[in-house]
Amino acid sequence: SYLRLKPHTWSAGWTSLAEQDREAALRICPTTTLGGGDPARQFNVEFRAADATANPYLALAVIIRAGLEGLRRKLPAPPLVRGDPETMTVPERKAAGLRRLPDSLPAAIAAFEADPVVRGWFTSEFTESFLGVRRAELAKVEGLDPAAICALYGSLY
Repeated sequence: SYLRLKPHTWSAGWTSLAEQDREAALRICPTTTLGGGDPARQFNVEFRAADATANPYLALAVIIRAGLEGLRRKLPAPPLVRGDPETMTVPERKAAGLRRLPDSLPAAIAAFEADPVVRGWFTSEFTESFLGVRRAELAKVEGLDPAAICALYGSLY
């Protein structure tokens, strides 16, 4: 996933919510009234930061848990981002609450370890096991170029 999580590749690169933007982490999909279609019945939101290499059960559980955490803490909805976060200034990205998504497995591990809220959603046994598997994965791909990494994952998945 990390090879695709970069700006200008029609995948998520930033923690953004946007309308009809294929690079937003949360994308509000377009609707139409063509042919009498009811836009309310077409409403759809895509989570674009995960793909088929993710554990679907874990990804869905974390998405739901994050939503519940936002409700529990009464957090406001994030602002809709208009424009390309990559071309925004640092103050503009900060004002919009944007952060770059981890672009490597080491960065994702570091983000997980640095987030006490997310770590608190899991038992210590799960966390230890999860991090152990991810670190073994890192050792397996160490020194491989992107094409070799994709070939390895392709043979596994």
